[in-house]
Amino acid sequence: MIAVAALAVGCAHDAPVHGPAETFVVLGEDRASDKSAITINIKVGSQAPESQVKAAAEAVISKYRSEYVKVTVKSFSRDDVTHEIPIAVSTLEGGQVRHVFNSTGPQKIPTH
Repeated sequence: MIAVAALAVGCAHDAPVHGPAETFVVLGEDRASDKSAITINIKVGSQAPESQVKAAAEAVISKYRSEYVKVTVKSFSRDDVTHEIPIAVSTLEGGQVRHVFNSTGPQKIPTH
Protein backbone atom coordinates (compact mmCIF):
# COMPACT_ATOMS: atom_id res chain seq x y z
CA MET A 1 0.00 0.00 0.00
CA ILE A 2 2.86 2.39 0.79
CA ALA A 3 4.46 1.75 -2.61
CA VAL A 4 1.19 2.61 -4.37
CA ALA A 5 0.90 5.86 -2.42
CA ALA A 6 4.52 6.78 -3.23
CA LEU A 7 3.92 6.06 -6.89
CA ALA A 8 0.82 8.26 -6.94
CA VAL A 9 2.73 11.13 -5.32
CA GLY A 10 5.58 10.77 -7.80
CA CYS A 11 3.18 11.08 -10.75
CA ALA A 12 1.40 14.18 -9.51
CA HIS A 13 3.59 16.67 -11.41
CA ASP A 14 2.74 18.50 -14.64
CA ALA A 15 4.61 18.07 -17.94
CA PRO A 16 4.52 14.81 -19.86
CA VAL A 17 1.27 13.98 -21.58
CA HIS A 18 0.64 10.26 -21.44
CA GLY A 19 -0.14 8.59 -24.72
CA PRO A 20 -1.55 5.11 -25.05
CA ALA A 21 1.78 3.27 -25.18
CA GLU A 22 4.44 5.90 -24.64
CA THR A 23 5.01 9.01 -22.59
CA PHE A 24 5.48 12.03 -24.80
CA VAL A 25 5.72 15.77 -24.36
CA VAL A 26 4.18 18.37 -26.65
CA LEU A 27 6.97 20.80 -27.54
CA GLY A 28 4.91 23.25 -29.55
CA GLU A 29 2.31 23.78 -32.21
CA ASP A 30 1.79 25.93 -35.28
CA ARG A 31 -1.73 26.66 -36.49
CA ALA A 32 -2.51 27.85 -40.03
CA SER A 33 -4.01 31.34 -40.15
CA ASP A 34 -7.22 29.98 -41.69
CA LYS A 35 -7.38 27.27 -38.97
CA SER A 36 -7.53 24.46 -41.53
CA ALA A 37 -4.24 22.87 -40.48
CA ILE A 38 -2.08 22.41 -37.40
CA THR A 39 1.44 21.06 -36.92
CA ILE A 40 2.41 19.73 -33.50
CA ASN A 41 5.97 18.87 -32.42
CA ILE A 42 6.30 16.15 -29.80
CA LYS A 43 9.21 14.57 -27.95
CA VAL A 44 9.20 10.79 -27.53
CA GLY A 45 11.71 8.56 -25.77
CA SER A 46 15.04 8.28 -27.58
CA GLN A 47 14.72 4.48 -27.70
CA ALA A 48 10.99 4.40 -28.54
CA PRO A 49 10.13 1.78 -31.16
CA GLU A 50 8.06 2.74 -34.21
CA SER A 51 4.90 1.31 -32.64
CA GLN A 52 5.18 3.68 -29.66
CA VAL A 53 5.97 6.69 -31.86
CA LYS A 54 2.88 5.87 -33.97
CA ALA A 55 0.73 5.50 -30.84
CA ALA A 56 1.88 8.87 -29.49
CA ALA A 57 1.28 10.61 -32.83
CA GLU A 58 -2.14 9.01 -33.23
CA ALA A 59 -3.11 10.15 -29.72
CA VAL A 60 -2.28 13.75 -30.70
CA ILE A 61 -4.04 13.40 -34.07
CA SER A 62 -7.21 12.08 -32.43
CA LYS A 63 -7.30 15.12 -30.15
CA TYR A 64 -7.30 17.56 -33.10
CA ARG A 65 -8.98 15.60 -35.93
CA SER A 66 -12.42 17.14 -35.38
CA GLU A 67 -11.05 20.71 -35.44
CA TYR A 68 -8.65 20.62 -38.41
CA VAL A 69 -8.71 19.26 -41.96
CA LYS A 70 -4.98 18.50 -41.82
CA VAL A 71 -3.03 17.51 -38.69
CA THR A 72 0.73 16.97 -38.85
CA VAL A 73 2.70 15.55 -35.93
CA LYS A 74 6.50 15.72 -36.01
CA SER A 75 8.12 13.35 -33.53
CA PHE A 76 11.54 14.18 -32.11
CA SER A 77 13.79 12.40 -29.65
CA ARG A 78 15.21 15.59 -28.08
CA ASP A 79 13.86 18.94 -26.87
CA ASP A 80 15.81 20.98 -29.44
CA VAL A 81 13.83 20.75 -32.66
CA THR A 82 15.51 23.68 -34.41
CA HIS A 83 18.42 21.64 -35.83
CA GLU A 84 17.05 18.12 -35.64
CA ILE A 85 15.31 16.11 -38.32
CA PRO A 86 12.17 14.47 -36.91
CA ILE A 87 12.34 10.72 -36.41
CA ALA A 88 8.82 10.52 -37.87
CA VAL A 89 6.19 12.71 -39.47
CA SER A 90 2.58 11.60 -39.08
CA THR A 91 -0.17 13.27 -41.09
CA LEU A 92 -3.95 13.18 -41.06
CA GLU A 93 -5.26 14.33 -44.40
CA GLY A 94 -8.39 13.28 -46.26
CA GLY A 95 -9.41 11.17 -43.28
CA GLN A 96 -6.30 8.98 -43.60
CA VAL A 97 -3.34 8.83 -41.21
CA ARG A 98 0.09 8.29 -42.77
CA HIS A 99 3.36 7.75 -40.88
CA VAL A 100 6.75 8.36 -42.50
CA PHE A 101 9.84 7.33 -40.53
CA ASN A 102 13.28 8.80 -41.21
CA SER A 103 16.40 6.70 -41.22
CA THR A 104 18.57 7.90 -38.35
CA GLY A 105 21.35 5.33 -38.57
CA PRO A 106 24.88 6.09 -39.70
CA GLN A 107 25.22 6.66 -43.41
CA LYS A 108 28.27 6.04 -45.57
CA ILE A 109 29.15 8.86 -47.91
CA PRO A 110 31.03 7.76 -51.03
CA THR A 111 34.36 9.52 -51.39
CA HIS A 112 35.12 8.52 -55.01
